Amino acid sequence: CASTVTWTHNGSTQNPIQVGAGTYTATCTNSCGTSISSNSIHIQSGTAPNAPTITADITNICGTQKATLTATGCAGTVTWTHNGSTQNPIQVGAGTYTATCTNSCGTSISSNSIHIQSGTAPNAPTITADITNICGTQKATLTATGCAGTVTWTHNGSTQNPIQVGAGTYTATCTNTCGTSISSNSIQIQSGTAPNAPAITANITSICGNNQATLTATGCAGTVTWTHNGSTQNPIQVGAGTYIATCTNSCGTSISSNSIQIQSGTAPNAPTITADITNICGTQKATLTATGCAGTVTWTHNGSTQNPIQVGAGTYTATCTNSCGTSISSNSIQIQSGTAPNAPTIAADITNICGTQKATLTATGCAGTVTWTHNGSTQNPIQVGAGVYTANCTNTCGISLASNSIQISSGVLPNDLIISVNKTLCCDGEYATLTANLCNGAVTWNTGSEGSVLNISTSGAYTAFCRNACGESSKTIEIILQKVPLPTAPVITSTRNVVCSYEVVAINASLCTVGDLVWSNGATSSTINVGPGIYFAFCENICGKSGNSNTITIGTSPSPVAPVISTNKTVICGVEKATLTAAGCADGTITWSSGLGTGTTKEVGVGTYTATCVNSCGSSAVSNSITISNGPAPAAPVISSNKTTVCGTDKATLTATGCVGGTITWSGGGVGTTKEVGAGTYTATCTTSCGTSGNSNTITIGTSPSPVAPVISTNKTVVCGTDKATLTATGCADGTITWSSGLGTGTTKEVGVGTYTATCVNSCGSSAVSNSITISNGPAPVAPVISSNKSTVCGTDKATLTATGCVGGTITWSGGGVGTTKEVGAGTYTATCTTSCGTSGNSNTITIGTSPSPVAPVISTNKTVVCGTDKATLTATGCVGGTITWSGGGVGPTKEVGAGTYTATCTTSCGTSVNSNTITIGTSPSPVAPVISTNKTVICGVEKATLTATGCADGTITWSSGLGTGTTKEVGVGTYTATCQTACGTSNFSNLIIITNSNSLFRIEGPTQPICQGSSITLTAVGCNSTVTWFNGMVGSSVTFLVTSSGAYGTYSATCGTGSSQTTCDFKEGNITLISRGGSSGSGIITKYLLTSSSKIILQIKDSPTFTNVISGSYNIVAVTYNSNISGLIEGQSLNNIVSSCKSVRELPISVCNSSVSNLCEVSTESIEVSILPAPVAPVISSNKTTVCGTDKATLTATGCVGGTITWSGGGVGTTKEVGAGTYTATCTTSCGTSGNSNTITIGTSPSP
Repeated sequence: CASTVTWTHNGSTQNPIQVGAGTYTATCTNSCGTSISSNSIHIQSGTAPNAPTITADITNICGTQKATLTATGCAGTVTWTHNGSTQNPIQVGAGTYTATCTNSCGTSISSNSIHIQSGTAPNAPTITADITNICGTQKATLTATGCAGTVTWTHNGSTQNPIQVGAGTYTATCTNTCGTSISSNSIQIQSGTAPNAPAITANITSICGNNQATLTATGCAGTVTWTHNGSTQNPIQVGAGTYIATCTNSCGTSISSNSIQIQSGTAPNAPTITADITNICGTQKATLTATGCAGTVTWTHNGSTQNPIQVGAGTYTATCTNSCGTSISSNSIQIQSGTAPNAPTIAADITNICGTQKATLTATGCAGTVTWTHNGSTQNPIQVGAGVYTANCTNTCGISLASNSIQISSGVLPNDLIISVNKTLCCDGEYATLTANLCNGAVTWNTGSEGSVLNISTSGAYTAFCRNACGESSKTIEIILQKVPLPTAPVITSTRNVVCSYEVVAINASLCTVGDLVWSNGATSSTINVGPGIYFAFCENICGKSGNSNTITIGTSPSPVAPVISTNKTVICGVEKATLTAAGCADGTITWSSGLGTGTTKEVGVGTYTATCVNSCGSSAVSNSITISNGPAPAAPVISSNKTTVCGTDKATLTATGCVGGTITWSGGGVGTTKEVGAGTYTATCTTSCGTSGNSNTITIGTSPSPVAPVISTNKTVVCGTDKATLTATGCADGTITWSSGLGTGTTKEVGVGTYTATCVNSCGSSAVSNSITISNGPAPVAPVISSNKSTVCGTDKATLTATGCVGGTITWSGGGVGTTKEVGAGTYTATCTTSCGTSGNSNTITIGTSPSPVAPVISTNKTVVCGTDKATLTATGCVGGTITWSGGGVGPTKEVGAGTYTATCTTSCGTSVNSNTITIGTSPSPVAPVISTNKTVICGVEKATLTATGCADGTITWSSGLGTGTTKEVGVGTYTATCQTACGTSNFSNLIIITNSNSLFRIEGPTQPICQGSSITLTAVGCNSTVTWFNGMVGSSVTFLVTSSGAYGTYSATCGTGSSQTTCDFKEGNITLISRGGSSGSGIITKYLLTSSSKIILQIKDSPTFTNVISGSYNIVAVTYNSNISGLIEGQSLNNIVSSCKSVRELPISVCNSSVSNLCEVSTESIEVSILPAPVAPVISSNKTTVCGTDKATLTATGCVGGTITWSGGGVGTTKEVGAGTYTATCTTSCGTSGNSNTITIGTSPSP
């Protein structure tokens, strides 16, 4: 056309022109008119194929059987991937299969996968049993192996494997898709009963030597096993031991039988005899004891079998007799007689010692062992320190009376002093007090002063020592005293007087040499760092505080703040500059980052900038940040095309994007965002004020080829009646399919019988003819074959019927329903196959039978209530050939359970029964301790109190003290509790109730420490519910009086109540106790309590004043207190024979009679013993000489100051004193005061010869 082309479909004159699918023509117009239409071009469209869906008529084949695979959903050609075949449907053997679909737009992904399996006729399984004998409700477990299919048990049709069974004979078969096997081997399960425990007897139960007993077990219907050695011999002969047996059969082993013990005896050994003593005195007896005899001891001297036995002097043996005979005689023991020892006589080489010096004591006249009473030593002679000493003599007949007494006196070395001081630093006008402690003599100071206290006011070092008759102590450590002056005011200085707000300056204080520096801000070091403020200091010590120092004032300067910076632009291009400006630094200098220097403005290029303000107080924080960046270089544009191929002179349109603010330049020439192009390769660039970008992406426009012949396929090549086949054409991606036989266009066509081809038409022309497909008529369908997975069903259970052999058709089942499988109950079934070519005849017939469903079991329990963790046993019956399952978990015919509600079901191969009957197990609580109460807690005489227990509603009250059971009890004096006992046990003990006699708690309280004669004391009566009458006739709960007694102890009594005794006496016959308060104490101090007759013969000796079995009469109760040693303290001896160098004896006459108080609830008498310290008496002093020569000394000794301190005239303390010529007396000081002067001793002088 040498003019204007006009396209008839839209009137466009654009040439070339881009179009979609359709049929197109054009005309040519010039000044002479318009041409006829051009040739016609048909543009076709196509889509990529979808993956087909493949199905199989069967997935399991047997032998040479084939499965038919069919691919659907492919508008193209189906290709089977296992062999490349395009046949559809296709018959195959075992394997895994997929297919693809191909059309003119390509090949699809693979279809779904189908796996065809092959099988063989099943073999008969092999069955085994875990046990072949069962007992009671026990089950055997059968297991079938070797079956690659479904195991079916022939006795009940169950397919469970393994399976539990009772007694019976069992076989099984194996079924798979290829059929059912012959029966397996046969197994018989037999039943039995558990064995009972046997009863065992012995012909004898005692044997001697190597004799044996015969044991016999009876009542065992099985094998007897003896547990001691595992023997199964019955009867069996045994030696000594304990024996039991069990009975074993195929159902297990019984519990143990009764136990029989066979005892053995041996010929007795000779016993061993011992004596508690081998020497006796007078009528004394020795006790012989025989040991080592497992039989009867016989004493050979008199035939007695008593053991132990008491004997007099003589020689003794014994024998041992048992059932095996009599032993030889034992060892021999001789008992001898002797006489009591006499008291020894003791003497000392010296009787006065000093320091560590020792005296030597020697005891004579003892035909035995000498024992020193002060320490129990038997050494003779013996060395001793100061003290009072006696000895006694011991032989086989006892211990003598104490020897004579010897007293060893000692002088004490002076003690080392300890000096205390009230202060070691003194100010002007003050003095310190030194005190010397622990001096047992006279104190001498290094200043020459004497006395225990020294007052000083001058600096120096001070010591002291203690001097007495035995020498001088070592000097004490030095006590240093210092004089301290009053401090003077310090001087303070500073390095500068003005700081910035964050700075500190050091200030220093000097001239505080005799005290501690204190600043006005509380600091104490000589130099301190401070900020702005006013400061001074002073100096202080223990003597006071100085005046304030000079004052220093520290001022402040302000700190700079961060400036604010701004810019005239943030983006520059090339060598362009931006101007930065800083503000807000009025009194400082702006300093710029990046080394730009100082100043309020700066010309800068690309970068990030900050500034600071600097003044005399430093540099400010950094200002805000400003970033100057380059304008971007243009990016390469992105180009696209509306088509990638053109045909002939056809054009494609290129479009460029992404060149914001720039100009697109195309390769090959031209500018603008679009460009019309023919076949070729194209790029573009973007040009802005910052340059030209690189090339864009590349687009290549190709040319379209002439169309090729399409490929056609069909979903079937055979049709029946009006059935249709679907033809599909592929391979015409950019064109239109045109079918033969006038079928028109399109990629698919529904056709009947005939032969078909197709061509592909596009803008470049029409293709050659495709391949040819012929559709022919098909045959009538054949009857299908049906099978079932089971031949019987249980209740509503179903069997699955499967039909095969209906290729391309539909299975229809008798009784209704379509499809290759059908779930059915009991009945008779057939099927037909229907295709487009008709319906087949009936298939083979299958009959499904029925099995019964399990029934609910019956459950019972051995108890309906449990306690705590106790359990009840549930038992289920009526589940023959099935398994019991319990609610809450667990299987089996029995179950141990706690409290709760329980049911059970029975499960067989036919399913699970409904729930059994329901059993509920309840709980009983553990008993709690009862609460007991009483109507009274105090009773009189034979009166009773009533105890009542509550809080044991469902149990039994059990009382303590053997009172038995019941909610109430009548009781006397005592302590009582109760418990509650139920089926769930016994509770804890209840609360405690104590019943007492009226006035039984009556007692007298008074001083617990000794008091001095002449002091007043107060006694108080406690626990009396009535009137208290005191020994002196006074009435009331307490009494105060003056102690005038001169005895060591005073006993004071009181009566509670208004009753009277029938007979007046101090104590009633029987056991008597004297209540004693106070007593002696201290290291080595011992007190013994004696009961003597009125004539002072010692009847009883006790550690406390309690005496037993005292009959009516007059007595003395005596307290003897002594220091470590004493003699003559022996029952039967006279009180006057007691000897001790340091003792005190206190006596209290008492009367004992067969008295009875008229009413214990009315009258009760108690007493208290008070320790009375006598007023000190003047000591007696003596001297070892009456005259002395020159510097010679006489030794004065003071006696009679028991428990006190001797003070000598002229100074000094202690029982002895070394003196020269002069006249001397002494006094005795105790806690009760100081005695008068002792006798006077005058020591004269003798002239030197």
